[in-house]
Amino acid sequence: MKLQVGDLVQHVDHPDIMGTVIMVATTNKGSDVCKVVINYNKNFPENIGKTRYLNQCYWRKLELPSN
Repeated sequence: MKLQVGDLVQHVDHPDIMGTVIMVATTNKGSDVCKVVINYNKNFPENIGKTRYLNQCYWRKLELPSN
């Protein structure tokens, strides 16, 4: 899955962490990575506004429900 800048995402292993993708790239070794600014962190609210740089597989895109 390829994320795009502006996507709202949720951490796969820690669903209480959500953020917005602000950068996407592919490394020299072919890994799809992204930088996410944290919008919501239930357990560590002091991390809101901080960024995380991880492989895209750690995040799932949140979709708006269709009517």
